[in-house]
Amino acid sequence: MMKIFICPGCGRMTVGSRKKEVYCSKCDEVTMMRAKLTFKQYTAMTEEQRKDYAQSWLYIHNAAKRK
Repeated sequence: MMKIFICPGCGRMTVGSRKKEVYCSKCDEVTMMRAKLTFKQYTAMTEEQRKDYAQSWLYIHNAAKRK
């Protein structure tokens, strides 16, 4: 099963299938988190929708850290 991962530092998204931990190559090996998207949802999105999703995800998760 393909899994979608997102970086909590920069919002970069990537697809993985075998690894339990995926690291962001853009943010000095920050451990990426599993996104709540299915592979089918991810592939149906345009590049702009993916960027919007990543920005929203970062906003929500950073807001939780501020509390």
